[in-house]
Amino acid sequence: MRNRLHEILHRERPSNDDLPLRVVGMDEDEAVELFETLGSETTYRIYRQLHEEPKVPRELATALDSTIQNIHYHLNKLEEADLIQPVDTWHSENGVEMKVYVPVHDPLVISFGSHEDQDQIQTLLSRVFGLLGGVSLISLIAEFIAASATSSDTTGSDVIAESSKSPASGEPHTLFDNLVGVVLQSDPGVVLFLLGVTILSVSTALYLARREPSVR
Repeated sequence: MRNRLHEILHRERPSNDDLPLRVVGMDEDEAVELFETLGSETTYRIYRQLHEEPKVPRELATALDSTIQNIHYHLNKLEEADLIQPVDTWHSENGVEMKVYVPVHDPLVISFGSHEDQDQIQTLLSRVFGLLGGVSLISLIAEFIAASATSSDTTGSDVIAESSKSPASGEPHTLFDNLVGVVLQSDPGVVLFLLGVTILSVSTALYLARREPSVR
């Protein structure tokens, strides 16, 4: 029975990656309901757990050291507030149904601005998350290509490593030289991802700086 339960709880589960963004304004009735629902510590902790990974009630009960009955009570609260939803049903060897819960929206953003600001925030965040997904995909492709060419690049890597140990000029490396060497020998996928995140961060900061005078 224990092995069967372990198998069930470790099977492939739905992903949170494709959940839509939601922006709620503080002046909306929904905001009051959200605060009332998440005001309970147990409800809030369950909601955070589901944002990390879709889970069944038994997993939540174990993670929060609570009872199944108490977990179901808080899950019902979250579901009534349109914060979570069941997306799959698993069955134990005894035929007991176990629903897999995920958040309805990820991320959920509460805005203190006007309706116009909320629309701009939602547009900005949607673009950022979309571009971040694109950067991640490009990084994975670069990582795959680099892995395929590892054998042909071994000699070049050895040359870089040897030159870093014994420079021709005999002068010690500067901090900049060392950083460049680390970047060149790092996984290209990681380098591209960090570069993309940096560009996105700078672009977002410039966008917010340009719109700040109009907000005032």
